[in-house]
Amino acid sequence: MDLTILQPRIELLLIAVALDLIFGDPTYPLHPIRLIGLTLTWFEKLLRAIRLDGYVGGCILFVLLAALWVSALCLAAIGLYGLHPLAGQAFHVFTLYSMIALGDLFKHGRDVDQAVSQGNLEKARIAVAKLVGRDTDQMDGPACRRAAIESLAESLVDGFASPVLFYAFAGLPGAVIFKVIS
Repeated sequence: MDLTILQPRIELLLIAVALDLIFGDPTYPLHPIRLIGLTLTWFEKLLRAIRLDGYVGGCILFVLLAALWVSALCLAAIGLYGLHPLAGQAFHVFTLYSMIALGDLFKHGRDVDQAVSQGNLEKARIAVAKLVGRDTDQMDGPACRRAAIESLAESLVDGFASPVLFYAFAGLPGAVIFKVIS
């Protein structure tokens, strides 16, 4: 079994980042982040049903999610690489592409800035509401920009810098582990 397909590869990361910048976050029903979330909900219900919903349950939840998703995605990458190296590399890139979010952050930030610059406060509030979880109905233009910058900074760390850092240190399993954590 060749595990080198799981190691960090700068050229594959650059392709994944380029895809993200060009196309934004992929939206499809089997998106790994969506599946991780659905699995989390299922495991959480199961653990609560057996009264493991405290600290121990949280630790078990993490171990279950990490074991399942790191194993599934890594075995898929290894299996596809075994069929053909380009298939394995394509899966590696697509998985990375699904784990990072930079392009959409730029788009959302631009949308807020353009709406405020055009004096369209309603459009700015709608745009910033896509980034923040707070009420935007009373925000003025500068408040929309501040909220956008705060949310973009946090999302830059969670959606791009951290998965890339975990990938740099632990390859594809590292990027998946970070997404399980976050």
